[in-house]
Amino acid sequence: MKKFFLDIYSKYSGKPKIFLWVFAFIFVVLASIFVVFNASKNPARAGTINVPDDYLTIQEAIDAASSGDVISVSAGTYDGDLQINKSLTLQGAGYASTIIRGLPDGSLSTIDAIAPSIIIDGFTIDQTPHSTIDADANNTAINAQNVGYLSLDNCKLTNHITGVSLSSVPSGLIQNNIFASLGNGILFEAGSNYSGVIVRLNQFMVNALGISPNSAAIKVAGDILGTTPLINRNYFIGNISLATGGVTNQSSTMLDVTRNWWGTAVKTNIQTGVSGNVSFTPYYIDAGMTVLSDLKAITAFAIPSQLGETIINEDAHTIVVTMPSGTTAHAITELVPTITFTGTLVNPASVAVTDFTVSQIYTVNAVDETTQDYAVTVVIHPTASPSSGGSYSPAASSTKAITGFSVPGQLGETVINEAIHTIVVTMPFGTTAKAITELVPTITFTGVLVSPASAISSNFTISQIFTVTAADGTTQNYTVTAVIALATQPKAESNWFLNVVNGSDIVRDGKIDSLDLDALLLNWGKIGADNPADINRDGSVDIFDFNLLMVNWGKIEPAA
Repeated sequence: MKKFFLDIYSKYSGKPKIFLWVFAFIFVVLASIFVVFNASKNPARAGTINVPDDYLTIQEAIDAASSGDVISVSAGTYDGDLQINKSLTLQGAGYASTIIRGLPDGSLSTIDAIAPSIIIDGFTIDQTPHSTIDADANNTAINAQNVGYLSLDNCKLTNHITGVSLSSVPSGLIQNNIFASLGNGILFEAGSNYSGVIVRLNQFMVNALGISPNSAAIKVAGDILGTTPLINRNYFIGNISLATGGVTNQSSTMLDVTRNWWGTAVKTNIQTGVSGNVSFTPYYIDAGMTVLSDLKAITAFAIPSQLGETIINEDAHTIVVTMPSGTTAHAITELVPTITFTGTLVNPASVAVTDFTVSQIYTVNAVDETTQDYAVTVVIHPTASPSSGGSYSPAASSTKAITGFSVPGQLGETVINEAIHTIVVTMPFGTTAKAITELVPTITFTGVLVSPASAISSNFTISQIFTVTAADGTTQNYTVTAVIALATQPKAESNWFLNVVNGSDIVRDGKIDSLDLDALLLNWGKIGADNPADINRDGSVDIFDFNLLMVNWGKIEPAA
């Protein structure tokens, strides 16, 4: 660093205005870096307030707390009607032992819109007719309004018209809670954005008690903004039997409540407990939430006397069975397959006599009544038979894909896009155009042939087509492109000071000095690709490039 300042002094000391400007600029940059790094090393520490040791009531602790504090509440029963108007963590000793109970004549309040973050963990929130935390006249356990982030974890909410009412809460995590004996378990008010809210691993038990019209374990009360909240892996137990007591959506946006357990595997029973634009399939068909309702696959298909193994292509949903040489055309009109499958039904059924002179379609039904078709083909091998004693090759496969592609000296991993059949290889900064005319790729593939072949020199100054041939003669082309990196790529780290040496030599004279600083200042603030002063290659010349230049100041590198 000393050498850096001496170089700057010798360069600009004869130019007072430029000298002062450059050193002012460096001072501001260094000061900002000092502040950022010291802030990261010395974050503000939240305080902890204990109830009832420091304050007898939770509300007194809230009033005395500063934003970011943790209020730790010991086991016991405490008065409710609480107003939280700052970012706090309210931590109980567990819902079995820490109870917040609303007062019959307690004052009603709301969560102050100033609070960007509220965390509530480990409480039972109980009692009617008045709500408890931040209640209103609708008798709500937790009424969150204008809260940037709400976390509700390990709580039990019971004996209220509404468990949690949300309005203008764009982000939050509601998990591991019990919602029991409520009208609405969770109520999403209309007109707000809840796209960052996640509801998971909660138990909704016997809600929608008819206390309020159209109540449900989860209710969206009208049109909302953005995408719907994510609601999955929850337990809805004893709700759906109450008619639309599971989920009610009054929004025009489809509400995704797939991958939940509803206490039953019968689709028609679940349908009685949902109302409005609600998508609930697939759902779990077991309380352990291990098996989804949309499973529908043929996993095994066998015919007596067949040759070799049956080929099941799950991607294409095709099945090929090969019969021995000498099998008559008449014989394959009366084949009896044994079928193993997931789901509820396969049609034609297992062990049913079937005519395979043409391909047959087998349909598998899932628990949720969705279906999947398989095309089953029987072929007769031209030569092999059970008594031939020779080797046997099953029906030719259609599999054909490049699974690996690399060249010596490449930078990073090869990018294979199977969807559009493209391959991109990146060579290091400084690779000459001549060098990529003689690259020798190593290729791994499925199928029988790739052309051009692996380990054959190819000219990649333009994109090349590599063709893979399957055993059944079908082919697939891949477009392969080699590119040269503009500079040494930054490491995947959050640290600003990446050691990009070659890129710091902006003027490409083999050393990193005041000439490179001149070039950086000349291009400061410019945006766009291929700017040599954009050392970290992020599309703009800014403080991050200056940081890299400082780290490498005075280094000597061979010019590229």
